[in-house]
Amino acid sequence: MKKIFLFIVFCVISILAFPQCFQKKNIVIDAGSGLGIYRTHFKDLPNGTLASDTTAAVPYFLSVEYGILNRVGGAFQFGYNHYIQGDSSHGQQANGIDLMLKGNFHFVNTNHVDLLVGLDFGYTHFLIKNNDLNNSQARGGGPIYGGSLMSRFYFGKGSRFGIFINIGYQNRTYPKGGFYNDVSGHFSDFWFRLHGTNFGGGLMFRI
Repeated sequence: MKKIFLFIVFCVISILAFPQCFQKKNIVIDAGSGLGIYRTHFKDLPNGTLASDTTAAVPYFLSVEYGILNRVGGAFQFGYNHYIQGDSSHGQQANGIDLMLKGNFHFVNTNHVDLLVGLDFGYTHFLIKNNDLNNSQARGGGPIYGGSLMSRFYFGKGSRFGIFINIGYQNRTYPKGGFYNDVSGHFSDFWFRLHGTNFGGGLMFRI
């Protein structure tokens, strides 16, 4: 038991002894894309009808993180999601926008490797459009929260540029979405939830 404890202490000291690529007052810009697999739950509010399904999305995101401490950062992330439709013959398009604040803890922080875990929350909005004669739409907004595990790998002298990979969980809830068209205007309401796993990667730059 004593040997295991000493080994853990040695590993922690070794990690802390390395030069750190993420430090207080650093700014890190991440830009990337990926794939999300989500479970969906829909409820028609007027009649209470429930339905569940599975969908996928291709997210694109841009994040700016600021170093509050050597191992703690705060970030703002803008995300755009293109949802994959199973049947595109009707010309349906589904897209969403996420605006999130993130808190990150960098638990492995060496000269070229930065491993971090983060929590995020914010606001999300989606729009589904049918290219029909009535311009039918479904749209709504609500809260988003989640968590992620990210690995950043820096290259070259100064560790300024690099790549990252990440995996995460996100939950989006739209408590009162609406159906609209050019004939009736706003004609019905619904509740909608979308939650699941996403993963991806991209490029980064540290200032």
